[in-house]
Amino acid sequence: MTGNPLRSEAAAFQWVLGTVVVLALVVAASWISTWLGLAVVVLLAALATWRVATRRRHGPPQPPEERAAVEDTPEP
Repeated sequence: MTGNPLRSEAAAFQWVLGTVVVLALVVAASWISTWLGLAVVVLLAALATWRVATRRRHGPPQPPEERAAVEDTPEP
């Protein structure tokens, strides 16, 4: 993967929030049963692998074409 996948503060916040949720699910499942915790880890790893694979196939998201009009800035 080339470039930084966390292109903004919003993307970084979503990544951190997602990490916390995943860890909470693993801890909760492991607290119930060790085998359930292992199953949750395997399931979430498979889901993450699938998501990365489909994102690479479709390419990175494209930036918006339109730019905001700023009237007090001269044209280059």
